[in-house]
Amino acid sequence: MSSLFIRQLLSAELGPAPHELKGLGADFTFGFIQVMDGEKDPRNLLVAFQIVRDLIAKNYSLGPFVEELFEVTSCYFPIDFTPPPNDPHGIQREDLILSLRAVLASTPQFAEFLLPLLIEKMDSELQSAKLDSLQTLTACCAVYGQKELQEFLPSLWSSLRREVFQTASEKVEAECLAALHALSACLSRSVLHSGTEDLLDSFLGSILQDCRHHLCEPDMKLVWPSAKLLQAAAGASLRAYHCVTRSVLPLLLEQYTKHPQSSQRRTILEMLLGFLELQQKWGHVDEDESTVLSLQAPVCSVVFSALTDPSVQLQLVGIRALTVLGSLQEREEEGSRDHHSLQQRCLQALAAVSTHTSIVRETVPVLLQHLRKVQKGSEAGNAQDLVSVCQSLHRVALQCQQDVEGCWYYHQTVVPCLLAMAVQAAMQESTQPLLGKALLQEEVLAAMVPVISAATTHLSPELAAQSVSHVVPLFLDGEVSFLPQNSFPCLFQPFEDGECLEAQRRLVALLMAFVCSLPRNVAIPQQDRLLRELLALSCSCNCPFTATTAAKCFAGLVNKHLAGQQLDEILQLAVNRIEPSLTEGSRRTQALTLLLWVTKALVLRYHPLSSRLTDKVGSGGAG
Repeated sequence: MSSLFIRQLLSAELGPAPHELKGLGADFTFGFIQVMDGEKDPRNLLVAFQIVRDLIAKNYSLGPFVEELFEVTSCYFPIDFTPPPNDPHGIQREDLILSLRAVLASTPQFAEFLLPLLIEKMDSELQSAKLDSLQTLTACCAVYGQKELQEFLPSLWSSLRREVFQTASEKVEAECLAALHALSACLSRSVLHSGTEDLLDSFLGSILQDCRHHLCEPDMKLVWPSAKLLQAAAGASLRAYHCVTRSVLPLLLEQYTKHPQSSQRRTILEMLLGFLELQQKWGHVDEDESTVLSLQAPVCSVVFSALTDPSVQLQLVGIRALTVLGSLQEREEEGSRDHHSLQQRCLQALAAVSTHTSIVRETVPVLLQHLRKVQKGSEAGNAQDLVSVCQSLHRVALQCQQDVEGCWYYHQTVVPCLLAMAVQAAMQESTQPLLGKALLQEEVLAAMVPVISAATTHLSPELAAQSVSHVVPLFLDGEVSFLPQNSFPCLFQPFEDGECLEAQRRLVALLMAFVCSLPRNVAIPQQDRLLRELLALSCSCNCPFTATTAAKCFAGLVNKHLAGQQLDEILQLAVNRIEPSLTEGSRRTQALTLLLWVTKALVLRYHPLSSRLTDKVGSGGAG
């Protein structure tokens, strides 16, 4: 075929009057077949494949020449082409493969000829031919219906099963699973008419028959290939998922109890996890339709069993399963008492098993993600849920304090996240009141304090210094760059005056938790300025919670401060603020609170000023 002629054909095909060519009917198709036959120039083949796609897409009459048109194109399948060195045309093998695949998968009319060819090539020894055939089959499933597939389903399944059970190539296995998924999806789309066979059910029945028994074999040799095949088919549609899980999930639960070894249980739980993850694709599922929800009790029992197993690896799989199960429960049983109870058990279980750094790395992100989810509700009723998550986080912090790596991972993951959430909530409260209300409640902030404290207490001096260099500038200068998701609607100014900043000032409780837990030998940047800001806030703030936490923070820094002129000056400044306020009714409570905390700090370090302040406390602040 001449390059000029075929290009002219293509030009005419895309030109302004394609109806003239259509008027030739099947004669044009026959003429084109004759011209294309035997073509070897890759440039011309790309053009010819484009013309065939146009013939089909624009409904040209193929007449009795469907098979001939298929033959004249499929003879190039699979593409075997290596571009010559320094090829000026730049045509790659992949270009020809994709162009030919688009032709072969363009119409169901080719199915009766193409599917036997694909099965033949899938069974060949050449890996490139296997891959091309599998990818072409997947593409075909997008345009085929059950009528085209019916005759070939047993052979297709046989080839796919053999490749997954026997292949040594991950690529071939992945393409087999993708093709099986596409077949299941294609059969799921078919509209059933009365009297017609449900091919999806019979196809899935074959898969279950060939794979299910491998899940029960003692040597577990073909467990994973079988599970992958079942999950590939089940993931194609909700109908396929129900059909497969009704048969498989009870079996997996039974096998978990039968196998005592942790390694075997881990394999079984990983398979179960795969099916749990699939259900997330479809959102809400009614309980009478969902195998997972109907088996809720035994599934939870297996997962909690894994969490308490001595094997860290099995615990990690249990954590992942618990996370997925929790997300399904949140969607299916929103607001129910059972859901809340299960959620609490999940949180407690996650915290209880966090005894090793590898586990902490899995559980902490889950707990933080849950904290964010609860906070998004922003209702007062969510406060207890937020407190529960903080309690679980606190338990994790205590359990990893003695491990240097775990302690630092926990600190740099949790502390910036809590600060970012709190700052975001405070800014929302400043600009749009009530939006961040739950997180800013005293009981929630009070629950966050021990989390930050426990995360900080056992840091090495070097890491503590690194962290304090971020946290103090956050509160003094609004420097938010180290916080995750640090796009905030306004400035963070917790030490500034203004009614709209009251929510921001409450977060001094978190600063107090951090700086008061630092090792004594860690220098605090801008310490004098920070002390003055805390002193002013503790004396002037109308909010008792904020004034008290500012006083505690001030006292904690005084307790750790190096002796010398700078400390004496800040103490004299404090006394000068406290004494007149003790006689003023409006500020007396704040002044007395500050006096108590500063006195305690000075007594602990045997400071000479402590006796004077102790006398003042004893007299109730008078004198």
